[in-house]
Amino acid sequence: MKFATDRKRAQGLGSGHHGTHHHWQMMVSSIALVVVVPAFVITFGLGLGGTYEEVVAYYSRPLPAIIMVICLIIGI
Repeated sequence: MKFATDRKRAQGLGSGHHGTHHHWQMMVSSIALVVVVPAFVITFGLGLGGTYEEVVAYYSRPLPAIIMVICLIIGI
């Protein structure tokens, strides 16, 4: 039979465990998304409305492709 006190069950679950690290990750990713999402919307809008071949050619260029990848990585 395992006997765990209230202190033992609660140890490591407070804000000092992983909360601070998670908070900073969320702060950095939100600041990065403030910059990247408008750039993504602009590049997505410029590629919108074309044929399949035109859209593939547009996203074959480095800048739209890099902005799309960065937005997906940071967003996920």
